[in-house]
Formats: sequence, C-alpha cells, structure tokens
Amino acid sequence: MAERNVLITIALCGDASVGKTGIFKRFIKDQFSKNEKSTISCDVACKKMNVDGRSYNIQLWDTAGQEVFRATTSTYFRNRHVMLFCYDITKKESFNHVEDWIKEFEQVQRESNKTIKFLIGCKKDENANRQVTSNEGKFFAKRNNMTHFECSALNGEGVTEIFGAAIAELQKTGGIVDLDPTKDINVVQRQKRPTVSQPKTSSNQQKNKEDSTVDIQQNPASGEAGEEEAGCC
Repeated sequence: MAERNVLITIALCGDASVGKTGIFKRFIKDQFSKNEKSTISCDVACKKMNVDGRSYNIQLWDTAGQEVFRATTSTYFRNRHVMLFCYDITKKESFNHVEDWIKEFEQVQRESNKTIKFLIGCKKDENANRQVTSNEGKFFAKRNNMTHFECSALNGEGVTEIFGAAIAELQKTGGIVDLDPTKDINVVQRQKRPTVSQPKTSSNQQKNKEDSTVDIQQNPASGEAGEEEAGCC
C-alpha cells in the first residue's frame, strides 16, 4: 500500500510589507512581483514536497499584517504545525514588533500546543540597506526558542530551505501527528470569517497536480534541493 501524504500546516505572520506574500508566492508558484498587493485577511495554498523519499503536503497560510485585520489574523494562528514570524531586515521596527506577534500567537494557543516557531529575516537581497544584523536575529531566535533563517523571495535564496528545515524539525520532535489542521479550517468556515482565497486551478493543472512537487534530500553538507513546478494539493 502506498504511503499517504502527510499534511503540514505552516503560517506566515508579521508586519505589513515585510515580505510574507513574497515568500508565499515564491514557494507556492516560484514567482515574485515587486508590486504585490497587501494580503486581505488571509490567503492559503498548498504544495507537495518530497523529503528523503516521503511525501508531504504543505498547506501555507499568508496572513495580513495591517492593524485593521489583527483581530481576524490571530484566528489563523491556531493549530498550526509551524509559525514563521517574519521581519524585514531593512526595517528595524518590523524586527522589534516580532515580540508582539509572538504574544498574539501565544494568546490563542492551548497549553498542549507544540507549534514550532521560526524567525525569518526577509529581503536578504537588500543587504546594503540592512538595519537588523544576522547576529541580532540569531540572538533573538535563541532567546525565544526559535530557528532563525534569512531569505530573499526576489531571487529565491533560502526559501525552500525554510520549509525543508521545518519538516526536519517536525520529524525530530514528533510534532507532525499532534495536530489536526482540517478541524481548524472547518471552524473558520462555520463562523463565516473573511473568505480564504484558494488559487484557481485549470483543468490541466488539476490533472497534473500530483506531479507538482518540490524534492528535497536532506544533505547538510551541500544544502542542495531540486525543484519542480508548484501546484495545489
């Protein structure tokens, strides 16, 4: 019998315009736009990843960072396997606000929650305008029991590695089996919260979606990963 795909839910959060949607589009579609509109409430899409021969369906949530959506946004933090707390390395204020996002996240969690937290420095390609050093990010992450990454959605540097590392961390901690994210999706629908948009899928894309994957072989020495076209699970 073929091994079933494992569903993993991951959410992006952080101030508006720090680069969350850039990561979302780069990972899901391998695309990037400098003129991306701000996310309204939340977007969600899926992509399959093969890590060391095992198949995972990554359900990625891109949440809004604007103050007007904060009350709604926090509802999407519940019952996630991994939270990616994002900041812009060229905006120190966005880094300072990460602590506030962590507090909002913790306010909606159960005591038994085992969500893994990553700290993501976005826009690494703008290193010349950096206001937050890598060491500052690493120190904050260590102090808050987080894993630190920096990435560039513009050129794709470090994006896939974030999700590979998230899966590896879940494998290590056994956190994959502790959550049932489908229940949380049903709750959102029952309470008629703002609609979560799903990427439109053409008939050809639907037919080939099982073949749309990112293949990763965990290899610390090389850090290399093979990629294929994105799709929705």
